[in-house]
Amino acid sequence: MDFTDVLSALWQGNYVEYKLLKKYLGLQFSECMKNLEMSRIARWSKTGNGQDITVMFRCKGAVGEHCLTERGLINIKDI
Repeated sequence: MDFTDVLSALWQGNYVEYKLLKKYLGLQFSECMKNLEMSRIARWSKTGNGQDITVMFRCKGAVGEHCLTERGLINIKDI
């Protein structure tokens, strides 16, 4: 995966995990909050504090139902 995969996912209207935006595009969280649409998903986890939270962003007004993660492009319902 490289920065072109991240940009492609955004341009196609899909979500991208924040850690990928930071790693490949150098975007800070405040920049993402200002310019992109945020979503997060919380799941139960047996480790840590009991929550596994995925923070993701997509272009404002986009309607994609997938998210680019380190595992690849997956349906949001499967996160």
